[in-house]
Amino acid sequence: MEIEAWFLAMYNLFEKIDPMLSAKNIQDNLRIDLKSVDPEKEFYRPAKQVHDIFALCGRGYDKELSDVEAITSKMDISDFND
Repeated sequence: MEIEAWFLAMYNLFEKIDPMLSAKNIQDNLRIDLKSVDPEKEFYRPAKQVHDIFALCGRGYDKELSDVEAITSKMDISDFND
């Protein structure tokens, strides 16, 4: 559960995966303001939010190792600093 909250806290990471997954597009379509929300406190099942975000660009997220590796492969130091 924690790793998905971590992904949600790194809101710029989604746009690196697909340009459709910008924080603005996520807020416009899912009403989730990743720039201001605390994912650890806000979401009971953050994996569902990650799944919903990926659905915006026609992808899925199923908590599989390959899904986690695909996301983490896009991370760089700026994601941790933000």
